[in-house]
Amino acid sequence: MGDIKFYCFEANNLSDVIASPIRLEGDYGDFLNNKDQEIFRQIWQERKNGQWDGRLGNFWDTQGALSFIGINFRHYDVISATISLPQRPLSENLYDLSRASSVGVALYTSDKKLVVQRRGDNILAAGLLDCSAAGMCNLKEGDLEFEEFLRVRMETELGLKRSDLIEVSPTNVHDAYGYGGNMVSYKARTHLSFPELKERIDPLLVNELVPINESELLDFIVESFSTGELIGDGCATFLSSLEEPAYKRTVQALRVRGCKISFGELVDGQFVEY
Repeated sequence: MGDIKFYCFEANNLSDVIASPIRLEGDYGDFLNNKDQEIFRQIWQERKNGQWDGRLGNFWDTQGALSFIGINFRHYDVISATISLPQRPLSENLYDLSRASSVGVALYTSDKKLVVQRRGDNILAAGLLDCSAAGMCNLKEGDLEFEEFLRVRMETELGLKRSDLIEVSPTNVHDAYGYGGNMVSYKARTHLSFPELKERIDPLLVNELVPINESELLDFIVESFSTGELIGDGCATFLSSLEEPAYKRTVQALRVRGCKISFGELVDGQFVEY
């Protein structure tokens, strides 16, 4: 099930924070000792199979602004592949410091359905439920352009063009511990109905879309996350798309079911809970 940590920004300032992340000096690779470097090299050689090895952001501080350092995809990939092992092969602090940049969205259709995507068979968390669309956010000329990257993901995975979307707005920034990434979450609405949306998807890219009635959303989030069917990023993204009263009720219901939901900020690479 895992923990979810929300980084707190003022709601009326979130859009500005997301639009202007700050690039810091330094790199995740600076924290690797010689033994870790060799372990990374060996595991990546076994896993890469032609995978892209570009650059991502690694969230570092959220005190008033969102700042990040750089991280290579291969470092994130090895962390995500080994973080759940009973005996982790890397230095423990490397798992705590890995917060590779990603985006995810809760998409609502015109017929009042939340779109839930079931993950494919040959990826992490295979077969589990997740955000409507999501992906790692790579650096573009040294910058992170969260919304632009999200729009690309929605077009690639769901066939949604800009003209299909009524709303796209950031809702939160979180760490759903389990895969070594952090996510900027969004809420989006489309004028398409769920059946119309299903006609758009490429079955080679999307395993399955599941419609959830908006009226059943709170129960769905609590039940599916507490039983392990919905991954943490999906839970946090859907949760953040709710209006504040429903959001607070759902957080409380998740805590009653034993889920740990925390609020705080990143300070020089460490989470400080309020």
